[in-house]
Amino acid sequence: MPVKASLLALCLTLAGAASAAPLADGNAWRGWDAPARHSYLEGAIDGAELGATIAVFGCNLQDADDARRTCNTSTIGAYRAGQERYLKPVGVEQLQQGLDTLYNEPLNRPIPLRAGLQAVVYQLGGLPNPEALIEAYRRRVGQP
Repeated sequence: MPVKASLLALCLTLAGAASAAPLADGNAWRGWDAPARHSYLEGAIDGAELGATIAVFGCNLQDADDARRTCNTSTIGAYRAGQERYLKPVGVEQLQQGLDTLYNEPLNRPIPLRAGLQAVVYQLGGLPNPEALIEAYRRRVGQP
């Protein structure tokens, strides 16, 4: 098996194993102490970078040079634009405060943590009407 295909298979296996674990939600968040919350957020930021790297790796599996270049450029560009808008202007402390505020509301506690983090990041980044996003997440988990 070629090296690229082996690495892709390993990444997909690891991603599948990670997705089988139960999702942390606001109830879990509220049970963690401040250092655990901080560590989670640092890991989430590192995970975003890893996701971008894996996406670029996927681009490199394309056969044509032009297709690889186009895919790499658009993937890296999209990640960097999102990073500049949503992650660089805020610190871990702001993200932690945002999640604390979000999960203080009992109706928001069943929202998975990664969805809550997305809502907070978008809210801090100036996304119009973040309440609509939170309402959509509530509906997904069966909350009014």
